[in-house]
Amino acid sequence: MIGINFVCEEKGFLQSLSLDIELSSTNIAIESFDFDNNSFDDLADYIDFMNFDEYVFFGLENPQRLIRVVNYLQTLVETPVKFITKKSAAKYLNKQELDLIFKKINTLSKLNVNEVFSQGYHCFQTNLYPLSVRKGLLKHLKVDNLSLFLQENKGLLRYFGINSAIYTDQDQKENLPIIYLNSNKLEAKFSEYQFQEPQKTLLENINNFIHTGKVKEIEVPLNYGTLVGINKFHSLYFHNRKFYLDNEYRFNIGISGDSYQNIFNNASLITIPIKLPLVLKQLYPILININKTYKDAKFITAYNNATLPACETSSYDWIGFESNSKKMVFNLPTQRFFEVNTLYLKLI
Repeated sequence: MIGINFVCEEKGFLQSLSLDIELSSTNIAIESFDFDNNSFDDLADYIDFMNFDEYVFFGLENPQRLIRVVNYLQTLVETPVKFITKKSAAKYLNKQELDLIFKKINTLSKLNVNEVFSQGYHCFQTNLYPLSVRKGLLKHLKVDNLSLFLQENKGLLRYFGINSAIYTDQDQKENLPIIYLNSNKLEAKFSEYQFQEPQKTLLENINNFIHTGKVKEIEVPLNYGTLVGINKFHSLYFHNRKFYLDNEYRFNIGISGDSYQNIFNNASLITIPIKLPLVLKQLYPILININKTYKDAKFITAYNNATLPACETSSYDWIGFESNSKKMVFNLPTQRFFEVNTLYLKLI
């Protein structure tokens, strides 16, 4: 069996297309793979498990990083991994099939890749990632010496997400399978949103929210996920031959040359000095963003002592708050705001 994966690439970001097309050959299967939520190691395991005779990546538009990904994958599996374009596709697909495939591809909407990169950098800075990203999948790495990192830690690359990024101020000279982004340019772009807060102050402010319903921050602090103990090992800093979880280099979790498992285990041992409910630690950044927009909001939620004692395990979907004489509710699943009256707010 031959697997063919159709891949769009823009600025290094890869999208595996899901195409429901019937082929004349029973020996060829059109494949799709989630590049955002799987690592190179996951893809290698999948190719091995499916026992393909060949695994082929069909590069669309302007493939550059895809070629490097194919070359890197070939070092991880024995199955032949190949890269083709429309010009070299005749071996696998006939003209009618290719025309149908490209007709479907032209109807697909494109991602705003610059927005994806911006969101990714914000996740990296705050150590806050979507809950759908599984624990231990490395998404972002910032290095002070790229050549040294690769010389001593190249084995870590297989555990990075296929769509992951490395941040460095050095010129790209290495043949990396992951996305390369200039850290200086990104830091300049996001400088006005960078807010550093001591761990002690942040934890005290969250505890204060439980009793008063008031949030003091208007920006999510850098390293938030690490500071409150919900870091799931999606990002790393490599500085002076050591690995850290934060940009202040306080949470050291390994040295250059350590195995992935050793670094992961050390990251899992990080604890925080104040016990707080997990659901509140996950919710607090949302409250900060609401507070930034609505100014000096007072919140009524299931997680603070507004009208009833705070609950630690509730999965309640509504957040109520008052701000500038407005009474509002926010629905978490739909991410929508509604203006309400005093009675409704009390019922929250």
